[in-house]
Amino acid sequence: MAPAFAILASNDAAAKVAGKNSASAGVQLFQMFSSTSALLGLSRSADYSASNANLNCLINFRRTNGVNGQSNMWGEIAGTGLAGGGTGAAGKHGDTSAGAAAASEAYTADGLPKKLPKTPEPDFVSKYPPSYYHREPARADLAMSLREVNTAMELQHKSNFSSMEKEGFTPARGLQVSIKTKEKDDKVLLIANLAACTQDQHDGVSWALKRGEQTVGPLHSTWTHDLGRVQGLCMPWLDSPEKANLDCEYSVCCRMKGAVRISQNGERRQLAAVLLPNVQVASAEGCEALAVQPNKWYDVPGLSQVSYTNTGEKVLVFCTVRYTALWTDEMTRGRFSIFRDGQMLDPERFGLQSVRATQKGLKGVAVMTIMDDPQEGPHVYEVRAAVTTEEGQMRVLHLDAAPRQLGLLKLPGNAVFGPFRMTDVAVMEEDHWTEVTGLTVTVTTTRAQQKVLLVWGTNFNPAELTYEAYFTVMRQGSGATKNLGGEDQGLWSVASAATGSSEYPASMSIDSPGVGTFTYTVFCRTRRCGSLVEPTKVELGPDGHISAALLSAKATSPGLGIHRAMGRWA
Repeated sequence: MAPAFAILASNDAAAKVAGKNSASAGVQLFQMFSSTSALLGLSRSADYSASNANLNCLINFRRTNGVNGQSNMWGEIAGTGLAGGGTGAAGKHGDTSAGAAAASEAYTADGLPKKLPKTPEPDFVSKYPPSYYHREPARADLAMSLREVNTAMELQHKSNFSSMEKEGFTPARGLQVSIKTKEKDDKVLLIANLAACTQDQHDGVSWALKRGEQTVGPLHSTWTHDLGRVQGLCMPWLDSPEKANLDCEYSVCCRMKGAVRISQNGERRQLAAVLLPNVQVASAEGCEALAVQPNKWYDVPGLSQVSYTNTGEKVLVFCTVRYTALWTDEMTRGRFSIFRDGQMLDPERFGLQSVRATQKGLKGVAVMTIMDDPQEGPHVYEVRAAVTTEEGQMRVLHLDAAPRQLGLLKLPGNAVFGPFRMTDVAVMEEDHWTEVTGLTVTVTTTRAQQKVLLVWGTNFNPAELTYEAYFTVMRQGSGATKNLGGEDQGLWSVASAATGSSEYPASMSIDSPGVGTFTYTVFCRTRRCGSLVEPTKVELGPDGHISAALLSAKATSPGLGIHRAMGRWA
């Protein structure tokens, strides 16, 4: 039988009632709490000492009558009671301890209690991140600095010891912007896009975003391997300068072993810096290493954040995670996805990004971008990773101890068009640009200063182990069609000949179309490669998506820089 307990208040009246009612009731433990003042005394509080001594005497009386009992004499407890400045110490007996002053402030000179301060919120409320309380409506009129160039240039490896290049990095000419913060907590959204190809048979070219001489975000890598084959690169990052009225100088830098060409066929490269008020953006960062193995989704350490959306608002979600692929086969894939409130943002559960490698130890950065359309209220966004491989095989995707980030940018619903999604799988088997059904969005601009933020992506599945596919975006409007990438290889490439790559095209860029109505459409082409006599058939979707946000760019010092040029090799 479970023991019965009685815990009674430590005062004379309660003790006498307890003794009368429980003396013969089979109580196995009779516990009293008294004070050491019953043994040692207490200055100016003889009544308190006597009351506690009486409790001790009651226990002696019970024991002489054959019933149990115990009295614990508590010593000094800072912060409460006589020792800590409670009502016994200060309210009735004056300053009997160091804590009495705090208690005396709760009473007036006449001994009446003062108005108590407001009760603090429960602990669980204080655990919400600051972004939970960002309830102000999102804006689309944002300060922006944009640099856009399509002049072909070649970078050569060289050793020097200048401050910018002391780590082996060389600035990519034409990819420098400046923007000035307003408030200390302002954020700067950086979006870099470029098309690069190697000129020598060497592995790996590293790319970095820099603020001044400081690297922000992880080091990105391109692994083209094939001479002349263009590989697109998208580098998003949310920077926190943490200083008001600060002139921020951003640049894209490159580190290589041989030579690399940028915009080889006149492809557009750009670097944009968008100034964001803190209440409109939330981010989560981490750098803890993690080994991801097959058969389940792993939470990526540090990449979990809350965003509160108002009615109609959309959320631009983007993520960068640096990884090392510890496998060498063509069948294994590392997968990444973003979850909102426990549900994947890609309904078919393929992941928002898939990475491949045919060289063990290959390093890269997985980039995910998507425009989300949540309901009003708080939402938890999380990033997870997984590995898919042949049954019974053990493969490891290592998440490096390098900067990683999840960014959430709220945008007003009336400024966002989409997201529009594919309704079925699209099959591509032609070596010419073919429209991807469903990946189309139309916007109307009324001022030349307005910019279009394009966000798109799709999953990809080749029918053969040997393949080569390219993706681009076409802009139609004002009686003309413009390929936003290269005419031959577009904005993004996926090929089996590459040592490693991100299979799923994922892009975020800013376009300056001018005034009018414009339609943006994703196109794809597949190409004959190796010993094949026909182009390899590839499948796109069904999780393809595209969105466009209309931004009213406000010029910043030293001004909104738009630069376009064509010319010979620089």
